[in-house]
Amino acid sequence: MTKALVPWIVFGIFVAYVAASALPLPVGPGSGFDVTAFGRLPVQANGRVQPFDSVARTSLLQIRGTVTAPIDGFKAPQARPTMIDPTVWLLEVLAKPDTADTRRVFPIKNRELLGKLQLQAASRGTNYYAFNDLVPKQSEILQQVQQIANVKASDRAPWQEELIALRDKLMLYERLKNSLAPNSRLQQDAKGTPITFDFAGELARYQADLAEALRVDAGRRSGSTERLDVAVEMRVRTFSRLFQFVSRTGVLAVVPRPDKTGSSTGWSNIGTVIVQSALGHQPPVPVAFLAGMTSAFAQGKPHAFNSRMAEYRQWLAANAPAPELRKARVEALSNLLLPLVKAAVLYAVALALLGVAWRTRSAMVSRSALLMVLLASALHATGLLFATMLVGKPSWIAVSGWAIGLAALVVGRFWRRWRPASWSRSRRRSSCFTSAGDRGRRSNRPWHRSRRSRARSHEPSCRPRYRGPLPGGCIDRRERIGCARGRPDLLQGRFAAERTDLRWRPMGVVLELRAPSVY
Repeated sequence: MTKALVPWIVFGIFVAYVAASALPLPVGPGSGFDVTAFGRLPVQANGRVQPFDSVARTSLLQIRGTVTAPIDGFKAPQARPTMIDPTVWLLEVLAKPDTADTRRVFPIKNRELLGKLQLQAASRGTNYYAFNDLVPKQSEILQQVQQIANVKASDRAPWQEELIALRDKLMLYERLKNSLAPNSRLQQDAKGTPITFDFAGELARYQADLAEALRVDAGRRSGSTERLDVAVEMRVRTFSRLFQFVSRTGVLAVVPRPDKTGSSTGWSNIGTVIVQSALGHQPPVPVAFLAGMTSAFAQGKPHAFNSRMAEYRQWLAANAPAPELRKARVEALSNLLLPLVKAAVLYAVALALLGVAWRTRSAMVSRSALLMVLLASALHATGLLFATMLVGKPSWIAVSGWAIGLAALVVGRFWRRWRPASWSRSRRRSSCFTSAGDRGRRSNRPWHRSRRSRARSHEPSCRPRYRGPLPGGCIDRRERIGCARGRPDLLQGRFAAERTDLRWRPMGVVLELRAPSVY
Protein backbone atom coordinates (compact mmCIF):
# COMPACT_ATOMS: atom_id res chain seq x y z
CA MET A 1 0.00 0.00 0.00
CA THR A 2 2.86 2.37 0.83
CA LYS A 3 4.66 1.64 -2.43
CA ALA A 4 1.48 2.34 -4.38
CA LEU A 5 1.36 5.85 -2.91
CA VAL A 6 4.98 6.71 -3.70
CA PRO A 7 4.32 7.71 -7.36
CA TRP A 8 1.49 9.99 -6.28
CA ILE A 9 3.67 11.54 -3.58
CA VAL A 10 6.35 12.27 -6.19
CA PHE A 11 3.67 13.66 -8.49
CA GLY A 12 2.37 15.93 -5.72
CA ILE A 13 5.86 17.24 -4.99
CA PHE A 14 6.38 18.31 -8.59
CA VAL A 15 2.89 19.81 -8.79
CA ALA A 16 3.82 21.92 -5.77
CA TYR A 17 7.07 22.86 -7.54
CA VAL A 18 5.14 24.09 -10.57
CA ALA A 19 2.62 25.98 -8.43
CA ALA A 20 5.30 27.56 -6.22
CA SER A 21 7.10 28.99 -9.24
CA ALA A 22 3.97 30.98 -10.08
CA LEU A 23 4.06 32.81 -6.75
CA PRO A 24 5.71 36.25 -6.99
CA LEU A 25 8.67 37.18 -4.85
CA PRO A 26 7.87 39.49 -1.94
CA VAL A 27 8.14 43.26 -2.14
CA GLY A 28 9.45 43.52 1.38
CA PRO A 29 8.62 42.64 4.97
CA GLY A 30 5.03 43.52 5.78
CA SER A 31 4.31 45.18 2.43
CA GLY A 32 0.79 45.11 1.02
CA PHE A 33 1.42 46.32 -2.54
CA ASP A 34 -0.43 44.26 -5.14
CA VAL A 35 2.59 43.97 -7.40
CA THR A 36 1.18 41.01 -9.33
CA ALA A 37 -1.83 43.02 -10.48
CA PHE A 38 0.43 45.93 -11.43
CA GLY A 39 2.58 43.57 -13.49
CA ARG A 40 -0.48 42.65 -15.56
CA LEU A 41 -1.17 46.26 -16.58
CA PRO A 42 -0.50 46.85 -20.29
CA VAL A 43 2.21 49.14 -21.63
CA GLN A 44 3.76 49.60 -25.05
CA ALA A 45 7.48 48.88 -25.33
CA ASN A 46 9.71 47.61 -28.13
CA GLY A 47 6.95 48.12 -30.66
CA ARG A 48 4.28 45.97 -29.02
CA VAL A 49 1.85 46.04 -26.12
CA GLN A 50 2.97 43.89 -23.22
CA PRO A 51 2.51 43.80 -19.44
CA PHE A 52 4.78 45.66 -17.05
CA ASP A 53 6.02 42.28 -15.86
CA SER A 54 7.45 41.46 -19.30
CA VAL A 55 9.12 44.87 -19.49
CA ALA A 56 10.70 44.29 -16.08
CA ARG A 57 11.94 40.80 -16.92
CA THR A 58 13.30 41.78 -20.32
CA SER A 59 15.04 44.91 -19.03
CA LEU A 60 16.56 43.17 -16.03
CA LEU A 61 17.72 40.32 -18.25
CA GLN A 62 19.40 42.78 -20.61
CA ILE A 63 21.08 44.70 -17.79
CA ARG A 64 21.96 42.06 -15.20
CA GLY A 65 21.67 38.81 -17.13
CA THR A 66 19.03 37.42 -14.75
CA VAL A 67 15.32 38.04 -14.22
CA THR A 68 15.66 38.83 -10.51
CA ALA A 69 17.56 41.48 -8.57
CA PRO A 70 19.19 41.07 -5.14
CA ILE A 71 18.02 43.09 -2.16
CA ASP A 72 21.30 43.13 -0.26
CA GLY A 73 23.38 43.47 -3.39
CA PHE A 74 26.11 40.88 -2.83
CA LYS A 75 26.81 37.37 -3.96
CA ALA A 76 29.01 35.46 -1.58
CA PRO A 77 29.78 31.75 -1.95
CA GLN A 78 28.53 30.95 1.54
CA ALA A 79 25.37 33.07 1.44
CA ARG A 80 22.61 33.51 -1.10
CA PRO A 81 21.23 37.05 -1.37
CA THR A 82 17.54 37.69 -1.00
CA MET A 83 15.96 38.39 -4.37
CA ILE A 84 13.05 40.65 -5.25
CA ASP A 85 10.46 40.35 -7.96
CA PRO A 86 11.41 41.99 -11.29
CA THR A 87 8.20 44.05 -11.22
CA VAL A 88 9.23 45.44 -7.84
CA TRP A 89 12.60 46.38 -9.28
CA LEU A 90 10.89 48.19 -12.17
CA LEU A 91 8.62 50.04 -9.74
CA GLU A 92 11.68 51.17 -7.80
CA VAL A 93 13.31 52.40 -11.01
CA LEU A 94 10.17 54.34 -11.96
CA ALA A 95 9.08 55.66 -8.56
CA LYS A 96 12.02 55.30 -6.13
CA PRO A 97 15.16 55.98 -8.16
CA ASP A 98 17.29 56.65 -5.08
CA THR A 99 16.67 53.08 -3.91
CA ALA A 100 17.02 51.56 -7.38
CA ASP A 101 20.40 53.24 -7.87
CA THR A 102 21.80 51.19 -4.97
CA ARG A 103 20.92 47.81 -6.50
CA ARG A 104 23.94 45.97 -7.86
CA VAL A 105 22.59 45.08 -11.29
CA PHE A 106 25.49 46.04 -13.60
CA PRO A 107 27.97 43.17 -14.11
CA ILE A 108 31.64 43.95 -14.81
CA LYS A 109 33.75 40.80 -15.05
CA ASN A 110 36.78 41.92 -17.05
CA ARG A 111 39.68 42.88 -14.78
CA GLU A 112 41.26 45.05 -17.44
CA LEU A 113 38.04 47.06 -17.75
CA LEU A 114 38.02 47.60 -13.99
CA GLY A 115 41.53 48.98 -14.27
CA LYS A 116 40.61 51.28 -17.15
CA LEU A 117 37.68 52.72 -15.19
CA GLN A 118 39.68 52.76 -11.94
CA LEU A 119 36.95 50.89 -10.12
CA GLN A 120 37.58 49.12 -6.87
CA ALA A 121 36.67 45.45 -6.63
CA ALA A 122 33.12 45.07 -5.41
CA SER A 123 32.64 44.07 -1.80
CA ARG A 124 32.15 40.47 -0.67
CA GLY A 125 33.41 38.91 -3.86
CA THR A 126 30.65 40.06 -6.20
CA ASN A 127 31.21 41.30 -9.74
CA TYR A 128 28.04 43.42 -9.85
CA TYR A 129 28.02 47.18 -9.39
CA ALA A 130 25.29 49.68 -8.60
CA PHE A 131 24.37 52.71 -10.67
CA ASN A 132 25.77 54.96 -7.94
CA ASP A 133 29.15 53.25 -8.37
CA LEU A 134 29.22 54.02 -12.09
CA VAL A 135 27.82 57.58 -12.10
CA PRO A 136 31.24 59.18 -11.37
CA LYS A 137 32.70 57.17 -14.26
CA GLN A 138 30.13 58.11 -16.91
CA SER A 139 32.35 60.71 -18.58
CA GLU A 140 35.23 58.24 -18.70
CA ILE A 141 32.94 55.56 -20.15
CA LEU A 142 31.70 57.88 -22.91
CA GLN A 143 35.23 58.98 -23.74
CA GLN A 144 36.47 55.39 -23.99
CA VAL A 145 33.49 54.38 -26.14
CA GLN A 146 34.20 57.22 -28.57
CA GLN A 147 37.75 55.97 -28.96
CA ILE A 148 36.60 52.37 -29.42
CA ALA A 149 34.21 53.46 -32.18
CA ASN A 150 37.23 54.01 -34.46
CA VAL A 151 38.38 50.40 -33.96
CA LYS A 152 37.04 47.61 -36.15
CA ALA A 153 34.73 45.17 -34.42
CA SER A 154 37.02 42.25 -35.25
CA ASP A 155 40.04 44.02 -33.70
CA ARG A 156 38.40 45.01 -30.41
CA ALA A 157 39.67 43.58 -27.16
CA PRO A 158 37.30 41.77 -24.76
CA TRP A 159 37.32 44.69 -22.33
CA GLN A 160 36.30 47.05 -25.15
CA GLU A 161 33.33 44.87 -26.09
CA GLU A 162 32.25 44.73 -22.46
CA LEU A 163 32.61 48.50 -22.13
CA ILE A 164 30.28 49.08 -25.09
CA ALA A 165 27.77 46.67 -23.57
CA LEU A 166 28.04 48.51 -20.25
CA ARG A 167 27.32 51.83 -21.98
CA ASP A 168 24.18 50.35 -23.58
CA LYS A 169 23.00 49.00 -20.22
CA LEU A 170 23.45 52.39 -18.57
CA MET A 171 21.47 54.07 -21.35
CA LEU A 172 18.63 51.56 -21.02
CA TYR A 173 18.55 52.07 -17.26
CA GLU A 174 18.41 55.86 -17.68
CA ARG A 175 15.57 55.64 -20.18
CA LEU A 176 13.59 53.35 -17.92
CA LYS A 177 14.14 55.64 -14.95
CA ASN A 178 12.72 58.61 -16.86
CA SER A 179 9.70 56.87 -18.40
CA LEU A 180 7.12 58.15 -15.86
CA ALA A 181 8.82 61.10 -14.19
CA PRO A 182 11.98 63.17 -14.86
CA ASN A 183 13.89 61.36 -12.13
CA SER A 184 17.37 62.08 -13.50
CA ARG A 185 16.64 65.82 -13.68
CA LEU A 186 15.14 65.77 -10.19
CA GLN A 187 18.21 63.98 -8.81
CA GLN A 188 20.48 66.58 -10.37
CA ASP A 189 18.47 69.37 -8.77
CA ALA A 190 18.50 67.58 -5.40
CA LYS A 191 22.36 67.44 -5.48
CA GLY A 192 22.75 64.19 -3.61
CA THR A 193 19.79 64.47 -1.25
CA PRO A 194 16.75 62.17 -1.64
CA ILE A 195 14.18 63.54 -4.05
CA THR A 196 10.78 64.48 -2.65
CA PHE A 197 8.83 64.87 -5.88
CA ASP A 198 5.14 64.06 -5.33
CA PHE A 199 3.94 63.24 -8.82
CA ALA A 200 0.26 62.99 -7.89
CA GLY A 201 0.28 66.24 -5.92
CA GLU A 202 2.18 68.17 -8.58
CA LEU A 203 -0.11 66.83 -11.29
CA ALA A 204 -3.23 67.89 -9.38
CA ARG A 205 -1.76 71.36 -8.94
CA TYR A 206 -0.85 71.50 -12.62
CA GLN A 207 -4.38 70.50 -13.63
CA ALA A 208 -5.86 73.23 -11.42
CA ASP A 209 -3.48 75.85 -12.87
CA LEU A 210 -4.18 74.63 -16.38
CA ALA A 211 -7.94 74.87 -15.80
CA GLU A 212 -7.47 78.46 -14.62
CA ALA A 213 -5.36 79.26 -17.68
CA LEU A 214 -7.97 77.76 -20.00
CA ARG A 215 -10.72 79.75 -18.29
CA VAL A 216 -8.81 83.02 -18.66
CA ASP A 217 -8.00 82.23 -22.27
CA ALA A 218 -11.66 81.52 -23.04
CA GLY A 219 -12.64 84.82 -21.40
CA ARG A 220 -10.10 86.78 -23.42
CA ARG A 221 -11.48 85.21 -26.59
CA SER A 222 -14.93 86.47 -25.65
CA GLY A 223 -13.67 90.02 -24.98
CA SER A 224 -12.66 89.91 -21.31
CA THR A 225 -9.58 91.82 -20.15
CA GLU A 226 -8.68 89.44 -17.31
CA ARG A 227 -5.06 88.34 -17.32
CA LEU A 228 -3.59 85.11 -16.02
CA ASP A 229 -1.61 85.33 -12.81
CA VAL A 230 2.13 85.25 -13.43
CA ALA A 231 2.75 82.62 -10.73
CA VAL A 232 0.15 80.31 -12.29
CA GLU A 233 1.69 80.74 -15.72
CA MET A 234 5.18 79.99 -14.39
CA ARG A 235 4.02 76.83 -12.63
CA VAL A 236 2.38 75.57 -15.83
CA ARG A 237 5.51 76.28 -17.85
CA THR A 238 7.83 74.71 -15.27
CA PHE A 239 5.83 71.51 -14.98
CA SER A 240 5.49 71.04 -18.73
CA ARG A 241 9.18 71.82 -19.24
CA LEU A 242 10.12 69.09 -16.77
CA PHE A 243 8.21 66.51 -18.76
CA GLN A 244 9.81 67.55 -22.02
CA PHE A 245 12.78 65.58 -20.69
CA VAL A 246 10.49 62.56 -20.21
CA SER A 247 9.11 62.87 -23.74
CA ARG A 248 12.66 62.77 -25.16
CA THR A 249 14.21 60.02 -23.03
CA GLY A 250 11.33 57.82 -21.83
CA VAL A 251 11.24 54.34 -23.35
CA LEU A 252 7.72 53.34 -22.28
CA ALA A 253 4.40 54.44 -23.80
CA VAL A 254 2.06 54.08 -20.84
CA VAL A 255 -0.98 56.20 -21.79
CA PRO A 256 -3.56 54.42 -23.99
CA ARG A 257 -5.93 56.30 -26.21
CA PRO A 258 -9.61 55.90 -25.29
CA ASP A 259 -10.67 53.69 -28.20
CA LYS A 260 -11.42 50.01 -28.73
CA THR A 261 -10.06 49.54 -32.21
CA GLY A 262 -7.30 47.21 -31.02
CA SER A 263 -4.57 49.24 -32.72
CA SER A 264 -1.16 48.97 -31.04
CA THR A 265 -0.27 52.52 -32.15
CA GLY A 266 -2.75 54.11 -29.74
CA TRP A 267 -0.26 54.52 -26.88
CA SER A 268 1.65 57.65 -25.96
CA ASN A 269 4.57 58.66 -23.80
CA ILE A 270 3.39 60.32 -20.60
CA GLY A 271 5.79 63.22 -21.11
CA THR A 272 4.46 63.87 -24.60
CA VAL A 273 0.89 63.84 -23.31
CA ILE A 274 1.62 66.37 -20.56
CA VAL A 275 3.53 68.69 -22.89
CA GLN A 276 0.72 68.61 -25.43
CA SER A 277 -1.85 69.31 -22.72
CA ALA A 278 -0.21 72.68 -22.06
CA LEU A 279 -1.41 73.75 -25.50
CA GLY A 280 -5.02 73.90 -24.41
CA HIS A 281 -6.55 70.73 -22.90
CA GLN A 282 -6.40 68.62 -19.77
CA PRO A 283 -4.20 65.47 -19.64
CA PRO A 284 -5.99 62.15 -20.19
CA VAL A 285 -7.42 60.26 -17.25
CA PRO A 286 -4.73 57.51 -17.17
CA VAL A 287 -2.08 60.11 -16.32
CA ALA A 288 -3.73 60.74 -12.95
CA PHE A 289 -3.96 57.01 -12.22
CA LEU A 290 -0.30 56.41 -13.05
CA ALA A 291 0.79 59.45 -11.06
CA GLY A 292 -1.22 58.24 -8.06
CA MET A 293 0.36 54.78 -8.18
CA THR A 294 3.85 56.26 -8.53
CA SER A 295 3.46 58.58 -5.55
CA ALA A 296 1.81 55.91 -3.38
CA PHE A 297 4.64 53.45 -4.01
CA ALA A 298 7.30 56.09 -3.37
CA GLN A 299 5.64 57.13 -0.10
CA GLY A 300 4.99 53.56 1.07
CA LYS A 301 1.17 53.68 0.97
CA PRO A 302 -0.06 50.28 -0.22
CA HIS A 303 -3.76 51.07 0.28
CA ALA A 304 -3.59 54.14 -1.97
CA PHE A 305 -1.50 52.22 -4.49
CA ASN A 306 -3.97 49.34 -4.71
CA SER A 307 -7.03 51.60 -4.89
CA ARG A 308 -5.60 53.73 -7.72
CA MET A 309 -4.59 50.61 -9.59
CA ALA A 310 -8.09 49.12 -9.22
CA GLU A 311 -9.59 52.33 -10.62
CA TYR A 312 -7.15 52.27 -13.51
CA ARG A 313 -8.02 48.66 -14.33
CA GLN A 314 -11.71 49.54 -14.39
CA TRP A 315 -10.99 52.42 -16.74
CA LEU A 316 -8.96 50.14 -19.00
CA ALA A 317 -11.75 47.57 -19.12
CA ALA A 318 -14.19 50.27 -20.26
CA ASN A 319 -11.98 52.25 -22.66
CA ALA A 320 -8.81 50.40 -23.72
CA PRO A 321 -8.68 47.93 -26.65
CA ALA A 322 -9.89 44.54 -25.43
CA PRO A 323 -7.46 42.41 -27.53
CA GLU A 324 -4.45 44.20 -26.06
CA LEU A 325 -5.73 43.79 -22.51
CA ARG A 326 -6.31 40.09 -23.06
CA LYS A 327 -2.84 39.56 -24.50
CA ALA A 328 -1.25 41.43 -21.61
CA ARG A 329 -3.05 39.26 -19.05
CA VAL A 330 -2.13 36.04 -20.86
CA GLU A 331 1.51 37.07 -21.19
CA ALA A 332 1.70 37.98 -17.50
CA LEU A 333 0.27 34.58 -16.57
CA SER A 334 2.76 32.88 -18.88
CA ASN A 335 5.60 34.78 -17.21
CA LEU A 336 4.53 33.51 -13.81
CA LEU A 337 4.00 29.88 -14.83
CA LEU A 338 6.83 29.53 -17.39
CA PRO A 339 5.13 26.37 -18.73
CA LEU A 340 7.67 25.48 -21.41
CA VAL A 341 10.63 25.82 -19.04
CA LYS A 342 8.93 23.74 -16.36
CA ALA A 343 7.91 21.15 -18.97
CA ALA A 344 11.55 20.76 -20.05
CA VAL A 345 12.58 20.17 -16.43
CA LEU A 346 9.85 17.58 -15.93
CA TYR A 347 10.76 15.81 -19.17
CA ALA A 348 14.34 15.50 -17.92
CA VAL A 349 13.13 14.08 -14.59
CA ALA A 350 10.85 11.62 -16.39
CA LEU A 351 13.74 10.50 -18.60
CA ALA A 352 15.90 9.84 -15.55
CA LEU A 353 13.10 7.87 -13.89
CA LEU A 354 12.58 5.83 -17.05
CA GLY A 355 16.26 4.92 -17.03
CA VAL A 356 16.02 3.81 -13.40
CA ALA A 357 12.85 1.84 -14.12
CA TRP A 358 14.44 0.10 -17.11
CA ARG A 359 17.45 -0.82 -15.01
CA THR A 360 15.64 -1.99 -11.89
CA ARG A 361 12.37 -3.22 -13.46
CA SER A 362 10.51 -1.35 -10.74
CA ALA A 363 6.79 -0.79 -11.27
CA MET A 364 6.81 2.00 -8.69
CA VAL A 365 9.47 3.99 -10.55
CA SER A 366 7.78 3.39 -13.89
CA ARG A 367 4.49 4.75 -12.57
CA SER A 368 6.29 7.82 -11.26
CA ALA A 369 7.88 8.35 -14.68
CA LEU A 370 4.50 8.03 -16.37
CA LEU A 371 2.96 10.64 -14.08
CA MET A 372 5.89 12.98 -14.75
CA VAL A 373 5.39 12.60 -18.49
CA LEU A 374 1.69 13.37 -18.15
CA LEU A 375 2.36 16.48 -16.05
CA ALA A 376 5.07 17.67 -18.46
CA SER A 377 2.76 17.11 -21.43
CA ALA A 378 0.03 19.17 -19.76
CA LEU A 379 2.47 22.04 -19.14
CA HIS A 380 3.79 21.74 -22.68
CA ALA A 381 0.28 21.97 -24.10
CA THR A 382 -0.40 24.99 -21.88
CA GLY A 383 2.72 26.71 -23.20
CA LEU A 384 1.66 26.05 -26.79
CA LEU A 385 -1.77 27.48 -26.03
CA PHE A 386 -0.22 30.64 -24.57
CA ALA A 387 2.08 31.00 -27.58
CA THR A 388 -0.87 30.64 -29.94
CA MET A 389 -2.85 33.31 -28.09
CA LEU A 390 0.07 35.76 -28.00
CA VAL A 391 1.75 35.31 -31.37
CA GLY A 392 -1.02 33.74 -33.40
CA LYS A 393 0.90 30.54 -34.08
CA PRO A 394 3.18 28.48 -31.84
CA SER A 395 6.82 27.73 -32.51
CA TRP A 396 7.31 24.75 -34.80
CA ILE A 397 10.08 23.47 -32.53
CA ALA A 398 7.74 23.33 -29.54
CA VAL A 399 4.98 21.70 -31.59
CA SER A 400 7.32 19.08 -33.04
CA GLY A 401 8.72 18.25 -29.60
CA TRP A 402 5.26 17.75 -28.15
CA ALA A 403 4.20 15.65 -31.16
CA ILE A 404 7.30 13.44 -30.89
CA GLY A 405 6.69 12.87 -27.19
CA LEU A 406 3.05 11.95 -27.80
CA ALA A 407 4.01 9.62 -30.64
CA ALA A 408 6.59 7.92 -28.43
CA LEU A 409 3.96 7.23 -25.78
CA VAL A 410 1.55 5.77 -28.33
CA VAL A 411 4.21 3.62 -29.99
CA GLY A 412 5.48 2.39 -26.65
CA ARG A 413 1.97 1.42 -25.58
CA PHE A 414 1.09 -0.54 -28.71
CA TRP A 415 4.55 -1.72 -29.77
CA ARG A 416 3.96 -5.40 -29.15
CA ARG A 417 0.75 -5.33 -31.13
CA TRP A 418 2.19 -3.45 -34.11
CA ARG A 419 5.66 -4.99 -34.45
CA PRO A 420 6.28 -6.84 -37.76
CA ALA A 421 6.07 -10.61 -37.97
CA SER A 422 9.66 -10.87 -39.16
CA TRP A 423 10.84 -9.18 -35.95
CA SER A 424 8.82 -11.63 -33.90
CA ARG A 425 10.34 -14.62 -35.73
CA SER A 426 13.88 -13.39 -35.19
CA ARG A 427 13.14 -12.80 -31.54
CA ARG A 428 11.77 -16.31 -31.15
CA ARG A 429 14.86 -17.81 -32.74
CA SER A 430 17.16 -15.89 -30.44
CA SER A 431 15.17 -16.81 -27.34
CA CYS A 432 14.91 -20.58 -27.85
CA PHE A 433 16.91 -22.75 -25.48
CA THR A 434 17.36 -26.36 -26.45
CA SER A 435 19.69 -29.12 -25.51
CA ALA A 436 22.65 -29.98 -27.68
CA GLY A 437 20.96 -33.13 -28.99
CA ASP A 438 17.80 -31.36 -30.02
CA ARG A 439 19.41 -28.29 -31.51
CA GLY A 440 19.87 -29.73 -34.97
CA ARG A 441 16.38 -31.19 -35.13
CA ARG A 442 14.87 -27.92 -33.88
CA SER A 443 16.78 -25.80 -36.34
CA ASN A 444 15.15 -27.66 -39.23
CA ARG A 445 11.69 -26.99 -37.94
CA PRO A 446 9.81 -24.47 -40.08
CA TRP A 447 8.58 -21.24 -38.53
CA HIS A 448 5.10 -20.12 -39.48
CA ARG A 449 3.76 -16.63 -39.38
CA SER A 450 0.14 -17.12 -38.49
CA ARG A 451 -1.22 -18.32 -35.19
CA ARG A 452 -3.19 -21.04 -36.99
CA SER A 453 -0.05 -22.50 -38.55
CA ARG A 454 1.69 -22.48 -35.16
CA ALA A 455 -1.26 -24.40 -33.74
CA ARG A 456 -0.87 -27.07 -36.46
CA SER A 457 2.78 -27.56 -35.51
CA HIS A 458 1.61 -28.43 -31.98
CA GLU A 459 3.04 -25.31 -30.36
CA PRO A 460 1.06 -24.56 -27.21
CA SER A 461 -0.75 -21.24 -27.30
CA CYS A 462 -1.04 -20.78 -23.54
CA ARG A 463 1.42 -18.38 -21.92
CA PRO A 464 1.54 -18.76 -18.16
CA ARG A 465 2.81 -15.55 -16.63
CA TYR A 466 4.96 -15.17 -13.60
CA ARG A 467 4.81 -11.77 -11.87
CA GLY A 468 7.15 -10.61 -9.17
CA PRO A 469 10.72 -11.48 -8.23
CA LEU A 470 12.29 -14.72 -9.42
CA PRO A 471 13.15 -17.40 -6.86
CA GLY A 472 16.70 -17.51 -5.59
CA GLY A 473 19.26 -20.01 -6.67
CA CYS A 474 19.04 -19.32 -10.41
CA ILE A 475 22.47 -18.73 -11.84
CA ASP A 476 21.83 -18.55 -15.58
CA ARG A 477 18.96 -17.95 -17.94
CA ARG A 478 18.04 -21.60 -18.44
CA GLU A 479 17.95 -22.34 -14.73
CA ARG A 480 15.94 -19.18 -14.15
CA ILE A 481 13.24 -20.50 -16.46
CA GLY A 482 13.06 -23.76 -14.62
CA CYS A 483 13.04 -22.13 -11.21
CA ALA A 484 10.34 -19.71 -12.25
CA ARG A 485 8.05 -22.54 -13.30
CA GLY A 486 8.99 -24.77 -10.39
CA ARG A 487 10.09 -27.51 -12.81
CA PRO A 488 13.85 -28.09 -12.63
CA ASP A 489 13.35 -31.29 -14.60
CA LEU A 490 12.53 -29.23 -17.68
CA LEU A 491 16.21 -28.56 -18.04
CA GLN A 492 17.02 -32.25 -18.58
CA GLY A 493 16.49 -34.68 -21.39
CA ARG A 494 14.49 -33.64 -24.41
CA PHE A 495 12.54 -30.96 -22.59
CA ALA A 496 13.46 -27.35 -23.12
CA ALA A 497 11.78 -24.07 -22.51
CA GLU A 498 10.79 -22.68 -25.82
CA ARG A 499 10.83 -19.00 -25.09
CA THR A 500 11.26 -16.38 -22.43
CA ASP A 501 10.10 -12.87 -22.90
CA LEU A 502 10.85 -10.05 -20.50
CA ARG A 503 8.31 -7.43 -21.39
CA TRP A 504 8.43 -4.03 -19.67
CA ARG A 505 5.16 -2.24 -19.27
CA PRO A 506 4.40 1.16 -17.71
CA MET A 507 2.55 -0.58 -14.89
CA GLY A 508 5.15 -3.23 -14.06
CA VAL A 509 7.39 -6.02 -15.28
CA VAL A 510 5.92 -9.22 -16.70
CA LEU A 511 7.89 -12.40 -17.32
CA GLU A 512 6.11 -14.48 -19.96
CA LEU A 513 6.90 -18.17 -20.22
CA ARG A 514 5.92 -20.48 -23.04
CA ALA A 515 5.12 -24.12 -22.32
CA PRO A 516 7.91 -26.55 -23.30
CA SER A 517 7.89 -28.49 -26.51
CA VAL A 518 8.40 -32.23 -26.48
CA TYR A 519 10.20 -33.96 -29.32
